[in-house]
Amino acid sequence: MIDDDVTRDSLPESIRPAPAILGSKFADRYIVRREVGQGGMGTVYAAHDMMLGEVVALKVLRPLSAEDGVVIERFRREVRLARKVAHPNAARTYDIGFHEGMHYLTMELVEGTTLSNVLRERSRLPVHRAVDIAMQICAGLDAAHREKVVHRDLKPGNVLIERRTNRVVITDFGVACMMSAGDLLTGDPNIMIGTPAYMAPEQITSGELGAHTDIYSLGLVLYEMLTGRVPFREATPMATAFARVRHDPENPGEHAKLPPELCEVVLRCLARDPARRPAATRELADLLAPFLHDIGESTLVEGLTRDTLIPTHVPISASFVSIRMGTQSLAVLPMRYRGPESEAYLADSITEQLVDLLSMTRGLKVLSASASARLGENRDPVVVRERLGVGVMVDGSVQRHGDMLRVVARLVNTADGVQVWSERFEGRLEDVLELQDTIANRVAEALRLELDTHRHTAAIPAPAVELYMRARGQARRYDLGGLGPDGAEQLMLRCLDITPDFPPALASLALVLARLWSIHGEGQDGANWPQRCRDAVALALDKAPEQPETHLAAGRMHCEHGHYRAAAEALKEALRLAPTYAAAHASLGALQCETGRSHEGYRHLTTAVELEPDDPLSLLSAARYHAQRGDLAQAEGMLDRLGDPDPTTRGAIAIIRLRMSLWRGRADQVRAQQRTWGMIDAPRKRLLDLLGGVYLGRIGVQELGDALDEAMARDTSPRFASSIHQLATEVLAARGETEAAFEFLRHAARDVLVDVDWLAHCPVLGDLRSREGFAPVVMTVRQRAAVIWAN
Repeated sequence: MIDDDVTRDSLPESIRPAPAILGSKFADRYIVRREVGQGGMGTVYAAHDMMLGEVVALKVLRPLSAEDGVVIERFRREVRLARKVAHPNAARTYDIGFHEGMHYLTMELVEGTTLSNVLRERSRLPVHRAVDIAMQICAGLDAAHREKVVHRDLKPGNVLIERRTNRVVITDFGVACMMSAGDLLTGDPNIMIGTPAYMAPEQITSGELGAHTDIYSLGLVLYEMLTGRVPFREATPMATAFARVRHDPENPGEHAKLPPELCEVVLRCLARDPARRPAATRELADLLAPFLHDIGESTLVEGLTRDTLIPTHVPISASFVSIRMGTQSLAVLPMRYRGPESEAYLADSITEQLVDLLSMTRGLKVLSASASARLGENRDPVVVRERLGVGVMVDGSVQRHGDMLRVVARLVNTADGVQVWSERFEGRLEDVLELQDTIANRVAEALRLELDTHRHTAAIPAPAVELYMRARGQARRYDLGGLGPDGAEQLMLRCLDITPDFPPALASLALVLARLWSIHGEGQDGANWPQRCRDAVALALDKAPEQPETHLAAGRMHCEHGHYRAAAEALKEALRLAPTYAAAHASLGALQCETGRSHEGYRHLTTAVELEPDDPLSLLSAARYHAQRGDLAQAEGMLDRLGDPDPTTRGAIAIIRLRMSLWRGRADQVRAQQRTWGMIDAPRKRLLDLLGGVYLGRIGVQELGDALDEAMARDTSPRFASSIHQLATEVLAARGETEAAFEFLRHAARDVLVDVDWLAHCPVLGDLRSREGFAPVVMTVRQRAAVIWAN
């Protein structure tokens, strides 16, 4: 499918319409269904390929005369090049042929529209959308460049956007060439190939073509998406093309409100000297990644739900891959439905979702829904065991109450009929499909935990099981139940005293100690949380590597050290082992949001809140995300959902609320908040008293520095130190102490700061951003963040 933009190439200028072929059988293989588009080289149809049983794009070239034989041969060679490119963001070319005087080729059919049509409708796109499209184009071009293929005619008309998924697809590799020196397969190097409005300077001057050529064209496309115009608007297309040889483009920031750093990236792509452009599309993608959010615009909808910030071309289940748990057999019985008969499909859909999710578990044999359906209404565990040969079964019901959907799920041991677990899940029926996914994911995660616990606890003493279950319950609290005998740490230690090699307890203890380090720093009275955390993580990695909690603990430990790449790998491994693990989604999402990957990060945060609607870590991370983008009502909504929190959680909430008040310049709110700080834990109260005192002018800059130096001496976490320096930067910047604020910013950025999102969005950093030294700080932080996700 192509747009009506005309490709200038070495084919003849005369364009004769192709014969009418709609509804006919073409080349004894294709049933031509409808016309999709027209362009300079011919017409594109949607056609059913009878051999493959698929609908493809059939591109019929305009009739060529006999003297065009050289052109045809060159075109065949170029199609062979295009077939080497295999990537979701590049339209795959399948075949080339000749039928009744017409040359044709077939390629992947992308149902959607061209980017040029989108730009005609909207003129310019939001930053996050333009960057998302550009990064997908980078991915497609990277696949081509790895095969030594240069597109040479990249333009909005050759970029398709799939209607259903928003997947971006590069098409029309018809003028592509090999990157090998001097081998321009379209023939005479003095013939200009491409569309003048999107040509690179070297295409005009017959210079050496390469990946840098496509990067220039992509820079023009990105410029147009961001500003609604293409630079160098001259009287004719060729005059426009030649203007690029002689002049540099205007800064796109002159035509739209854009981040200066993004403008720099665009201008690098449009450098006349190819050596000054990004060296490869992968490098360009890394430079664009920090801008995958909409600068200055609130695109969030009410409630933490999927929205335009989530790339719809990435399915929500992308991280839901195989998980390991021992060898067990399980049957999911069809959910019973109570409600209007017309909506009975809801129960069937949730049953199928559960089967699909649990089937991803390696070592867990899950019978298909049809196998379980053969039992009919018989749900006797003994009968299920005899007929299906499974050790456990999932039974449950789905009930509709007005606009609410309630699912009750039970896990039953078929050997003795004992119900080992039961839980109720509810959701508002606003989006049926989304609610089905959410509930199925939550049930699957709860089942994963119960199945894993059931497998491991079968052979350990009952007192150890009781201690472990109590500890796990306390570990769900933000403060972990405190440091006393009824806290998660002490309960887990007592469990391990009884069963030292109990894998779930070893993994959970490592996770608890990682949280205690984050909450209490090094600790007092010889607690030494950092060393104890390191020892526990090492032991869990050795004795319990199959437990997702082990890798979440490792990820959080690495984050405290500022070893973010290792943290990201550990968090991904946790999700590989447990794709519905809310805490892992929350930690990975928070790290991605900080480091400029807001698309992915927000998606993980959304999933975390869906899976654990009351989880404090998920809600606090979501609140910070919304607050930093100026959506304070959303942030308050997240915080209000925390209910009646413990003193430690209240301290975390108070810090977020203090920051929101600073950002709005509301000294009155800070004074009011101070009266509630007596209800929070002592360490956070000391910090809040210090920061609030500085903002209100009661504490000076020197006193602040001395107090923070003392706090740093008691804590060995580089990430904690960086976070405290960030807070100090905000307080001083909000107070107008720009020089002192910049010094604290430099301290924060010196070692482990990766919070690109904060640098871009924090409202009180405006004066700092105009300082000469701010850009180098941003570059340092961005480069550090980019390393985390580099291949």
